[in-house]
Amino acid sequence: MENIFEIKDCDDYEVAKELIREYSKIKGAESCFVSLDKELADLDGYYKGGALLIGYENRTPIATIAIRNIDGDFL
Repeated sequence: MENIFEIKDCDDYEVAKELIREYSKIKGAESCFVSLDKELADLDGYYKGGALLIGYENRTPIATIAIRNIDGDFL
């Protein structure tokens, strides 16, 4: 069977939170987060003007792609 990879806008914040928590446990990944608890508490607000995407392999969520707007200009 061939693997099918897709990237979609996040429509389930609980899935995103779980993937982010999993990533945060990788040695060295903690430096990617200013405040993990703050980020997880308000994903919609934290990534406003940026993007929060979920990567899927055969319809199973496997990754998050999070792009934060840091200069205040919204797309």
